[in-house]
Amino acid sequence: MNQRQAYRLGVDSGLEAAEYGDFTPAELQDEEAFLTGCFEICENKRQFAGHPGYDFARQANADGLWDEFDQGESVGIRRGWREREQQGRVYRKLDKLAEDLADHCCKRITKAEERYAKSGFKYMRQNTLEELIKKLEASV
Repeated sequence: MNQRQAYRLGVDSGLEAAEYGDFTPAELQDEEAFLTGCFEICENKRQFAGHPGYDFARQANADGLWDEFDQGESVGIRRGWREREQQGRVYRKLDKLAEDLADHCCKRITKAEERYAKSGFKYMRQNTLEELIKKLEASV
């Protein structure tokens, strides 16, 4: 394995931690807390079998591979933060648009109800056709 491969593995590891980590709401709001949480996840992953670090230990240039892997993890974590931030901005904009649309619809419905009320029509009552006919006959 060469240093470029170790770096790419680190980037993937960092992105994975940022994407799939179980973060608290406070960590999702604060970049430093988020980064710290991701680094903890990455540190914990190193103890499991299948981690690339086991391959690094057998290489002659193990220190260089670990350095590149660590740097890649840092880059992956920061990239994950930016992606989450961008996604959060999009969701906030969508929420705002949904609120504006709901307000607009409510105003339109209220105006339509006001126009209907002003026109002299009352909301339908549960009068039967026969009762209406009797009232008309009585008024004639």
